[in-house]
Amino acid sequence: MNPFDTTLPAGLHVVRVRAPEAAGPPQDVVVLADLDSVRILQVTLRGAGLARHAASTPVTLEAVRGRAHVVVDDIEVQLGEGTLVVLDAGTPHAVHPDGAGPVVLLVHQHKLATHAHVDPSRLGASHVPGHEPGPDVMTP
Repeated sequence: MNPFDTTLPAGLHVVRVRAPEAAGPPQDVVVLADLDSVRILQVTLRGAGLARHAASTPVTLEAVRGRAHVVVDDIEVQLGEGTLVVLDAGTPHAVHPDGAGPVVLLVHQHKLATHAHVDPSRLGASHVPGHEPGPDVMTP
């Protein structure tokens, strides 16, 4: 079933990532979704990176095409297949593409909201917000 060809049940949101064009501005930002809990941006970088800045809300960064690295203080974290970076609100950071060709990032701007406590054993998950991180989560 193609979710774009049917009416979705309440609470389900399917977001389509756009294929980047090879030519275009050095930085291109498109809002893919603006939901109650999260705003999802597609950021395409063509050679130029994002200078040091900070977001007013917590954000999750994910490279869905190409590779980039995020710099916080003197620490560089590679963004690529299998790695997400979660930044607290107000954390200064920069993003630099690695290699040639466009890099496509998804930026999830988390909107602050209260949520009900969820027992992770009911989800089969190793980490749910409000619980201790699992072994694959690095925290200070």
